[in-house]
Amino acid sequence: VVSAAGTTYRATLEEMERDAVGQALAETGFRRNAAAILLGIDRTTLWRKIKKYGIAMPEGVEEAASEEEERPTE
Repeated sequence: VVSAAGTTYRATLEEMERDAVGQALAETGFRRNAAAILLGIDRTTLWRKIKKYGIAMPEGVEEAASEEEERPTE
């Protein structure tokens, strides 16, 4: 959908979504479970959005984030 001003709403919405996902990941130290909770979405949905937008995890964070999510709760 294109507005009278030539703005593509779909692209704008996707940019906002990508930014929100990136910001949530940054705020949570790239812990996907915490970021999903912050965004109010399922971890699987977050994973799909990370993949869709090509959001890369900083070096060394991937292992720490995976270990955090696999840690059993007490």
